[in-house]
Amino acid sequence: MRLDETVVTYKMLDDAASRVARLLKDRGLRPGERVGVVLPNVPYFGIVYYGVMRAGGVVVPAASGNRT
Repeated sequence: MRLDETVVTYKMLDDAASRVARLLKDRGLRPGERVGVVLPNVPYFGIVYYGVMRAGGVVVPAASGNRT
């Protein structure tokens, strides 16, 4: 993924999504639970999106539409 000067490789995406998944599970996320994600259209959105999915959650995206 790329946004301006920010580049996220597949390896970075995989590692970061794993950390998000671990955090969500540690905080009690159960499989099938919905997780609202409100972020602008930036690389972090993909990281959180895949992290929620990896943890077994269901992503409910609500992108703000802003990049800042």
